[in-house]
Amino acid sequence: KQECLSTLLDLLSPVVEDLRFLQYDQLMHCGSYWDWKDPGGFIHISPLTWGANPKTCPAMNYYWNSKVPSPEYRIYKEGMEFLLGTAAPFKEGQGG
Repeated sequence: KQECLSTLLDLLSPVVEDLRFLQYDQLMHCGSYWDWKDPGGFIHISPLTWGANPKTCPAMNYYWNSKVPSPEYRIYKEGMEFLLGTAAPFKEGQGG
């Protein structure tokens, strides 16, 4: 997990303005949020499927490409706002 985190930091830090890795006790999804607060934003969600390799789980993509976000986009946007208020920063030695 630490090697993956280090690789992602090296890869994304030069091109991402606000890069954070958070953990939440009841995580059932992995997600990437790109410019998600504004029109033109992109949200990628991957539900963790029991017993499946996370690298091969199905994923869903949501785009904010109208004046207002779609209902699905809005739900994931509100979910991220909730997580940002409750999740803890990922620290070395934590997690499974």
